[in-house]
Amino acid sequence: SDVKALNPDQAQYSSYSTAKGRMQANFLLFQQDGDYWLQLADDLAPAMQKRLSMFILRSKTHCRDASAERVLLGLAGPRAAESVRTLTGCGELAELAIHHGENGSVIALPGGRFQLVVAPQAAEALMQRLIAAGCIPGNGDVWRLTDIRAGIPWISAATQEEFVLQMANLDLIGGVSFTKGCYPGQEIVARTRYLGKVK
Repeated sequence: SDVKALNPDQAQYSSYSTAKGRMQANFLLFQQDGDYWLQLADDLAPAMQKRLSMFILRSKTHCRDASAERVLLGLAGPRAAESVRTLTGCGELAELAIHHGENGSVIALPGGRFQLVVAPQAAEALMQRLIAAGCIPGNGDVWRLTDIRAGIPWISAATQEEFVLQMANLDLIGGVSFTKGCYPGQEIVARTRYLGKVK
């Protein structure tokens, strides 16, 4: 995707591929507090951190594992939007729009779901407020099911380099830019788009 087109009020799906167009990882990309955040599968994070660090040349930028710096809370279900508005004070959010608040950010995800990105010290109090508002805690399996129902793919170590972008429908959820310029695997991705088929 086109990282330069990303602004602080919008998230986007994206991926990183091999020269043969096979996805090594995909991620949700967003900005918070002036930093770029890549949310991806845990089992791919160390390898992707190492890989992306290779492209930082003569820059004051660095790539690090920041998973201990934020807690992610997901909200899904018929009252998710109402709960988010009540607890954060944000208005109606379009898909992939971000609302930044005092204690963190809210990202509106496909399927009427929301992800709260908060500092660890604020997470427990927010969780208690969510429960008091009638939200029922779930686990990672429940959240993965909501991803599947929303059509959001996630590459993991078990599926790494198994798919080109179109095979995972990344092009249908805005996770591919066909105008941004060069990137690894661009020739295969573009050929698939313009020929209209994948093997």
